[in-house]
Amino acid sequence: MKGALKHKAKRVVFTSTALAVSGGNAKQVLTQSDWADVDNSPPAFKPYIAGKTYAEKAAWDFVKNLKQDEKLELVTVCPGLLFGPSITGHWGVVGDIAQGWAKDGLQANHPAPMVDVRDVVEAHLQAILKKDAAEQRFILVESNPKLANIYNALVDFLPHKNLPRNEDTDDSENQTFDVRATQNVLGINFTPIGTAATDMVVQMNDAG
Repeated sequence: MKGALKHKAKRVVFTSTALAVSGGNAKQVLTQSDWADVDNSPPAFKPYIAGKTYAEKAAWDFVKNLKQDEKLELVTVCPGLLFGPSITGHWGVVGDIAQGWAKDGLQANHPAPMVDVRDVVEAHLQAILKKDAAEQRFILVESNPKLANIYNALVDFLPHKNLPRNEDTDDSENQTFDVRATQNVLGINFTPIGTAATDMVVQMNDAG
């Protein structure tokens, strides 16, 4: 932020996370005005949620406290877990899930908001270009299944890896995210997560 100010940037697009909206938050329907309740976040994810939430809040505070002649616009983008093809051959957390990371029952029923990485790229571009995006937060979530459900779907997609299924799941209803601002202001039409997962798994299979 200081670098942007020093070089007289007109707008900063800050990459946050959907968990800065939903982490530990008990609301059933989450909007761009909601924030994570860090103290109530699941222990396994608390450091990540805390770091991303406090960093985004610090960015908003930084802009709020600027002098009038220093003002710059801030837009924050809050994506879920990224699915889709990789340009580097690495798949981050999703790759870890495919290797069996999420079969641990302790984390199985934690919701995992998801989005296609290509939609996230487009959202960042539109956050720069769209005048009406200034001073807004944009949630990028196509769906919000349980972590174990993602893992089990990848087990089915990757039979040659002989991964065990996770049976420690429940039927409780997950939270939903209000993404109308993302759709209306940024013009994002979310790619179905099934398409994102298929494209990703095809690439993972090709890579061995």
